[in-house]
Amino acid sequence: KYKLRRTVLERRAEERAQALHDPDMAAADRLGASNRFGVAPSSTKTRVGRTVGRQRMSNRIPGASKLDKLAKAPRMGNAADGEVTPIDDKDVEKGLLDLINRGLLPPHIDLTPAFISKRPPVLCGPMNMHPFEKQFVKQDTAVGGMSGSTALPALKLDLMTEVENPMSKTGPVKPVASTLKRPPKPAKMAMDASAAAARRIFNIGGDAEEGGEGSGHGLLSIKKVQQQQQLEAGAKAQTGAAENRRASSASASEKKRRSSAGGKSGSGESDARSSTMPKPAANGGEKYGVDDPRSYHDMLDEYSLHHFIIRKGKTLSTTPEYLSYQRTFKHVFSSIKRIVARMERFLSRYAVPITYVDGKRIAMLASDDLTRPTLEDLLGCIVNMDVVGKYLHMPGRKFVGGEPKDLHGFAAVTLQAWWRGVHFRIAFRRNMLRERAAKILQHWLRGRLQRCRFLHARDARRTATRSKYEELQAGLRQKWGTLGTERRVIIHVPSLGLSQPIRESLGDFLVRENEQMPRICSLLDPNVDVVYVCPFPLADDVKNYYRKLLKIGGVDSLNDRLVFIEPEWRERLPSDLPLSSLLYYCPRAMKTVKAFLHGRPSYLVPGLSSREDVNLAVALGSPLLGVDGELASSLGSKSGARALFEEAEVNVPPGLSHIRTMEDLYTGLSLAILENLEVDRWLIKLNGEFAGRGHAIVETKFIKSLRSIRNDQDSTVTHMLDPAKKEQHVNKVYNELKKSLPRRLVLCSSHAYSSFEEYCFALTRQGGVIEACPEVVASPSANVFVDPNGEVIMLSTHDQILVPGSFNYAGSVFPQKSVSPAALHDAAVAIGRAAAAQGYIGYAGIDFILVKDVQRRQHRLFAVDFNPRLTSSQATFALFHFVTGGEWDAKEGVYK
Repeated sequence: KYKLRRTVLERRAEERAQALHDPDMAAADRLGASNRFGVAPSSTKTRVGRTVGRQRMSNRIPGASKLDKLAKAPRMGNAADGEVTPIDDKDVEKGLLDLINRGLLPPHIDLTPAFISKRPPVLCGPMNMHPFEKQFVKQDTAVGGMSGSTALPALKLDLMTEVENPMSKTGPVKPVASTLKRPPKPAKMAMDASAAAARRIFNIGGDAEEGGEGSGHGLLSIKKVQQQQQLEAGAKAQTGAAENRRASSASASEKKRRSSAGGKSGSGESDARSSTMPKPAANGGEKYGVDDPRSYHDMLDEYSLHHFIIRKGKTLSTTPEYLSYQRTFKHVFSSIKRIVARMERFLSRYAVPITYVDGKRIAMLASDDLTRPTLEDLLGCIVNMDVVGKYLHMPGRKFVGGEPKDLHGFAAVTLQAWWRGVHFRIAFRRNMLRERAAKILQHWLRGRLQRCRFLHARDARRTATRSKYEELQAGLRQKWGTLGTERRVIIHVPSLGLSQPIRESLGDFLVRENEQMPRICSLLDPNVDVVYVCPFPLADDVKNYYRKLLKIGGVDSLNDRLVFIEPEWRERLPSDLPLSSLLYYCPRAMKTVKAFLHGRPSYLVPGLSSREDVNLAVALGSPLLGVDGELASSLGSKSGARALFEEAEVNVPPGLSHIRTMEDLYTGLSLAILENLEVDRWLIKLNGEFAGRGHAIVETKFIKSLRSIRNDQDSTVTHMLDPAKKEQHVNKVYNELKKSLPRRLVLCSSHAYSSFEEYCFALTRQGGVIEACPEVVASPSANVFVDPNGEVIMLSTHDQILVPGSFNYAGSVFPQKSVSPAALHDAAVAIGRAAAAQGYIGYAGIDFILVKDVQRRQHRLFAVDFNPRLTSSQATFALFHFVTGGEWDAKEGVYK
C-alpha cells in the first residue's frame, strides 16, 4: 500500500513538472500553475511572439475576434519580467482587448481603479434604431467651427469668456459664471505608469469626477474624448486671441484714463475686472468655475411633455417634440411605432383632423410586451379626447376616412357582415331550438325505451318467479300429507310487510318483528329442525335462556337442530326494512341458510307476507307456508275483511267500506247515522293499520238535527221512505258533520296521527271503513291454521285486553270466557274456509267483539278484523303449550 501511494505521488509530481516546463504554456499560465501546484517554474524566458522549438506562441487569446487584424507588437521588453512598455494614444484607441492580445498590458497590472469608478468601462444599452427610409440619406457632419444647421445639437454656449460688445461703452461684458464659485477639487492620487495607462483607456479621474460628457464611458467613448480635446484646443486658441484683444484695448483705455482726471476710478474697475476673471490652469486641461451648459436637445429631452400630433391619420414626425420623444424612448421605440400605427389607422378611419397624443402613456403601454393594448388604452392616450370623442360618436363616421376607393367597399362589407351576422344568428337560434327539441325528444324516447325494457325485464323476472313460486306451492300441497312424518326444516322469518309510512312511524318496529321467538318451540317435534332469522343480534343471555328452556322440555342436540341467522348488512341497509328483504339482500346469511338446508324438505313460515317473502322463498327453493303479498294485503285490510266476513255469512257491525275521499266519509257517515239512529258512537278504521292504531271515534251527540229526528220516530220511518225527505235529512247531517267533525273526531292513537288533517291524509291514501260502535262487552279472538289442502284448524282462543277509552291492543287472557266456545269456533272456522276458498294458506288471527243488543236483550258476536299472519298471542300460546305439555279442546274451550 505504501509503495502504491508513493508511485501515485511520483506520477503526479512528474505531471506537474512537465506542465510547468511546457514551452507552449504562457508565462501567466506557468505562474498560475506554479502557485497552484507549489513547484518552481522554469527559468527559461520566452518573449512574446518568439519561436520556441517548433511551436510559436500565439498573439491571440481564445474568443478573440478573427476580424480584428492585430498588428505585430514590436519587441518592447519582457512583459513577464514586469517591465513597463510605453503605450501611446494609437494603442489606446484600439482598445483593451488589443492591448491584452499584443501583450502590452503585463499580467500583474492592477486594473482595480478601472472597475471601481462611477460607471463601468462597458455599458449595456439599447441600440439606436433608425428609420429604414433614412438608410441612404446623407447626413451633414459638423466640422471645426460647427457651422451649418445640423451642428446645432453639438453647439455649447460659452458663458465663461468675456465678449466685447461694440455697441457698449462700458467695455467687455462679464461672463455669467464669473461670479460663481467652485469648491476646490480633491487632489489626484499618484499612480504608476500601468495604472495611468488604464485610466487613459477607461477615461477615469479628471473629467470623470467633474461629470463631463465623456466621463465613465470607457472604450466606447475614446473617440468622443478625442473630439472633445480638439474642441477644447480650438476654444483655447479663441480664448487666447480674445485675451490679446482685451489686453490691447485695456492698455489703450488705461492710457486715456491716466491722462484724464478720472483715471483712478477706471483703474480700480479694471483691477476688479482682472481680479474676477478666471484664469486657466497650468496644464491647460482644467475648466472654469462651472460645468459646461447643456445643449438645446438635452433641455428639450428633459423638460418636454412629449406630446406629438397625429394629423389626418399621419404622425408629424419632423417636429422637435417628436424627435425628442424618439431620442428619449429609443429603447422601446419599435413597440411605440406599432402602437402609433394602430392609432393612425383607427383615427384615419374616423377622419379625425387633428389629435394630440400623450407620448409618455404610449411608452408605458409599449413597455409591457406581454399585453396587447386595448382600444380603451389607446383612447386614454389622447389628450384632446373631448374633441376627438365627437368624431368617434358620429354615426357612420368610420366610413368617412381612408382612401376614397375603399370607403364604399368598406361600408358594403360592413353591411354585408351585419346582415350575414343577423341571418346566421337567426339560423343559429333556429338550429339550437331544433337541436334542443331533438335532444328532448331523444331523451324522452331513450327514457321511454329504457322504461319499457326495464318493465319488460321486470315482468319477465316476476313471471319466472311467479311460475317458480306456484311450482313450489303445488309441491307443498302434494307433499303436505306425508310431510308431517318426514324429517323437515322450518324457516321462521317473522317479517312485517307493512307499508313504508307505517313502518317509519313505528318506533319499536324491530322489537315487534322479534316478538315471536317462541316459534322455536316447534322443536318439540323430533323431525323438525328450525332456522330462526333475527332482525337484530340477540344477546347471549337470551339465546342461552331459550336453549335451557328447550332442554327442560326434552329437546336434545340443539346445536344440530337450531340455528340463529343474523343478516350481516343490517347496519348498511335501512332499519325499517322488512326482515325478509333484509335477509334476501344479505348473501352471506343466504349462503348459511342454504348450507343448513342441504337439500332437505323445508318450508318458510313468514310474518305478514309481502312480495319479498315470495322472492326469498324462490331464492331458497323452499315453499311458503302463507300467501303472496297481494292476497295478504287484500284480506288484511279493513275493507277486505268486511267483504270476507260477509262472504262467510258472519255477523259484521253496521257500516260502509271502501271509503277513499273525505266526501265519501261525510256522505257515508250521514247515511249510516240516519239508518242506525240507536247507535250513538261510530268508528272509522284505516285499511293498512293494525292493533287499533288507525281507529277514530265519532260521537253523534253534537249533531243537533238528530234530536228532532229521534223524537219523532213515526215521522222518521215516513221520512226514510220518502226519498225527498231522506235527502233533506242527509243534507242537514252532512252539513253539521262537515262543520264540526274536525273538532269532534277522537283519535285513538295520537302518537301515530296527531291531527285531523294528518288522519284525513292517511285515509285518502289507504282508504278505510265506517262501523257502528255500540257498547262493547268483550273482544274475543281466535287463531286458526289453514293447511295447503284447505282444512281449517282452530289453534287457540283468548280474550283481548284493550286500553280503556280506545281500541288499542294491550294483551290477551287465556282461556276466553266471554262467549260460547262453540259459537266462536264455528264463526272462526267459517271465516277460515272462506279465506281458503280465495287461496289462503297458513296462520291467521280473527278478532271479534261482543256487544249488547238492547232491542233483543241479548249479546251479539261481530267479526271486526282479520290478521293474515301468525299472531303474537298464538306464539305465546305455543310457548305455554310447550311448557305445560297439555291438550286443548277447541270446541269445548278447555285446556287439559
